Amino acid sequence: MSANDYEVRLLHENPGELILLYQELIKIIVQKQLINPGFFKSQNRDDIIQTINEHLLKKMPHIAKYYNGLSLLRTYVSVIIRNKCREYYRSQLKQETTYMSDQDVLLAPGIKRKVFIRKFQTTVLHEGLQYTSAQETEKHIVFEYEFRRFDAILRTFTKQKAKIELCIRYFFHIPCRTSDLKAYWPGAEKKYLKIFSGKKSSEAESTKTEKYKVLTGLINRCENKTNTNDAIRKWLADKITELIDLLNGDPQQNYFDNETFQYFVEAYYNRKENIG
Repeated sequence: MSANDYEVRLLHENPGELILLYQELIKIIVQKQLINPGFFKSQNRDDIIQTINEHLLKKMPHIAKYYNGLSLLRTYVSVIIRNKCREYYRSQLKQETTYMSDQDVLLAPGIKRKVFIRKFQTTVLHEGLQYTSAQETEKHIVFEYEFRRFDAILRTFTKQKAKIELCIRYFFHIPCRTSDLKAYWPGAEKKYLKIFSGKKSSEAESTKTEKYKVLTGLINRCENKTNTNDAIRKWLADKITELIDLLNGDPQQNYFDNETFQYFVEAYYNRKENIG
């Protein structure tokens, strides 16, 4: 019996044992996607893994029903784990963090005024305004530094900056605004103004193929060219790789890859939206 046959048997007969068998796989994915890039501290690892374990246990009947054997079960499940990591990251991005002004405590003892700000949203640390934990303060400082580095990196692309940002936002399902489109194409047609209207790309445009089709049409109309979808795919992949290399530095200081880069740019544009 092959390793995959054994895992498939566990899937149907003892899914809990299968999850135990996949603990090392889960740990590696969590480490690579969430811990190494600095999105979460190493002490958060066990909590994240437990969350994924609980998700997988609930998901096992669905996996057993739809797994078709075209790939290794381990590969199939790893996609589910990665998606759950993204979901976990996004849930934390939306989670509110409490701040307190020392001055308010002095003026009204026993009464604490709370100011709520989304995690990873950056703001100037004023005197008397403190994070509720040293970990959040440290995370704020690290992200603010990386956001500024990314600002500087984007500016080096000069005339291509607006084009690159628009394509990245659309490709990664980050809400775009008409101003983002007009920064690239001031005379943008109504068709594209509607597509880039502040909403995430629609379900009909959710696949990579459809997204490249939209971007190819946009770029060809704006620049009067005849690029193919594959040419735009390669161009965007090259730009993302270049941005990742610049963020990681030489010698390497960060641990961004294609997956964690997407998390980072979501936080980056969320921060831009919130600070205006």
